[in-house]
Amino acid sequence: SHGNYQNPGKIAKPTRLDLNKDYWGFLKTGLTLPAKLADKRVIVSFPTAHFHPALYVNGKLAGQTSGAVPLSADITPELKIGGKQELILRLASTKALYEDSGDGINFRRAMKFMPYQHEQAGIFDDPWLGIAPAIRIEKVFIDTSFRNREIQLTYVIRNDTRTSRVVLIAPEIFGRGKSVLKIKPTPVLVYGQQSMRVKIKVEWENPNL
Repeated sequence: SHGNYQNPGKIAKPTRLDLNKDYWGFLKTGLTLPAKLADKRVIVSFPTAHFHPALYVNGKLAGQTSGAVPLSADITPELKIGGKQELILRLASTKALYEDSGDGINFRRAMKFMPYQHEQAGIFDDPWLGIAPAIRIEKVFIDTSFRNREIQLTYVIRNDTRTSRVVLIAPEIFGRGKSVLKIKPTPVLVYGQQSMRVKIKVEWENPNL
């Protein structure tokens, strides 16, 4: 469930706006995650949130954007271990936008052509919650040398959990629909909440793809 709240918790106040006109509102909800998701990344997405949405999780800013574009945020770092999570979405009305005197934008003139948007604000599409692996390969770089008959693979591995983990990298090269090179698995220790770059170089007798 959710409802309208005025300045819940320690939420940063918008700047360059007249707060006395109360053009900013808040939507608040609670979220309980099962224990089996402790080692996963949690992503919250709002396809359409009007306007200037800012998402706070347990009192910390997790993501924000301008206008009515989609807002997606990885809230994993802001989550508490166990217990209920508090999510607050801060929104502005269209009136707050064209009353902004900081940059003299032409929202006042634009509203004459879009009167149906006057003072409208809220969530206009269903938000969704996504779960993704907390330990993952972020990037892969491949360097080959036909002259030296070798291949080098560089992995960037990210661990978003709070504990160090040993992962096993087992590269395999495919070409023309079949496996052409299997590389011996390499164990790698990745520290908690860090990224690690791993290089693997091996000889390749027949570098033919």
